[in-house]
Amino acid sequence: MRRVLHLLALLAVTLAARAQTNNLLTYAGGAGNERFNDVLQLSDGRVLVVGVADDLAWVPGGVPQFSLTVAGIANGQGTGRTPFILVLDSTVQTLLAVHHLPAGAAEDLRFIKATNAPGEPTGDLYVSGNTEDASNGGYFIGRLDNNFVNGDPGGLSWVMNVKCAACGYPKQHQPCDVGGDG
Repeated sequence: MRRVLHLLALLAVTLAARAQTNNLLTYAGGAGNERFNDVLQLSDGRVLVVGVADDLAWVPGGVPQFSLTVAGIANGQGTGRTPFILVLDSTVQTLLAVHHLPAGAAEDLRFIKATNAPGEPTGDLYVSGNTEDASNGGYFIGRLDNNFVNGDPGGLSWVMNVKCAACGYPKQHQPCDVGGDG
């Protein structure tokens, strides 16, 4: 519940600069098994939201869905849930597309980061998420092969697995520093 509230707060901050008088309430699914973890506004105004769901049956039928190709994420004992990236319009009221990892590829998508400075055109995009495998799991960091502004991503161009067993802060916050050089 705390993460949902944090996401709603992030959405509110993102929208505050666009319209001071509009209120927004957002929901998804019917069973409440969807989790929104992070949000990023692209330089073209669209908004990306990363998270995880039991499945994507809650996505309206006319919304395009794209499966991202993934290799190298160590998630051998995962729960089979579907990590996703929602693409929303600049008002965060219209779902434009859903890009997702195959079910069970990772436990979630937890964070999304970009290489550009604020106010600059969107640079490279990186995602991270939790994993569970025979080596205690941890998290992964991966670079998307496109940034949604220049084109839709087809998958992750590279993945780095970070192993940690009950490692607290690193697993919870998945620290990585993304600079302009990637």
